[in-house]
Amino acid sequence: MSAPPSTPAKPAETIGRSQLPLREALAFSLQSLLLRVGRMLVVILGISFAIAFLAVLLGTERIMGGLEVLAAKQSGTVDEAAAGAASFRRWWIAVALLIAVTGITNAVLLSVTERIKEIGTLKCLGARGLHIVELFLLEMLLLGALGGLIGGLLGVFGTVVLFFAQLGGDLWRVFGFGDAWYLLWMSVAVSLGVSLVSAVIPVLLAAKIEPAEAMRYEV
Repeated sequence: MSAPPSTPAKPAETIGRSQLPLREALAFSLQSLLLRVGRMLVVILGISFAIAFLAVLLGTERIMGGLEVLAAKQSGTVDEAAAGAASFRRWWIAVALLIAVTGITNAVLLSVTERIKEIGTLKCLGARGLHIVELFLLEMLLLGALGGLIGGLLGVFGTVVLFFAQLGGDLWRVFGFGDAWYLLWMSVAVSLGVSLVSAVIPVLLAAKIEPAEAMRYEV
């Protein structure tokens, strides 16, 4: 007599295990995000706009730097005013990075804080603190990657539109496909890094909350 076919683990059984495989954790995180599409869109938009602002300034730095190099080659001299302008733009990039960090941190804190009750439910189903940390960090990485990608695309598009209106076809002399890729991967990298770092402390604190306390929590 053949053995009965094995059935896939239910969510409660999956969470209750002492170990949570990465594949199942990723599937659980994706399902959780899809169940809260509206709220997650708010988080993604917050990340995207912060990253888009940073990407536009990074693109501006590359384009202006390229124009200054072309001008120096044509004149054979170094423009001190251009050097001062480059330093000023770097300060703006630092400010934009700070704004991006603040915006992403607020979005991540909102996402974690509003789900304290969900953490209590997961713990009642047998989830351990490590499971909570793994699930939430995976979600933040997914949100960070998506927000960074959208923000990077918006930043590249905004940079091209802004400078094409001023330079016309001359824009392509200082801004090409490689520059667009640079802005895109920088946007995703910054978004992933900031999302992960911003989520670590609130997720660790949330994972330590007792189930009864979490279920009574009000945002």
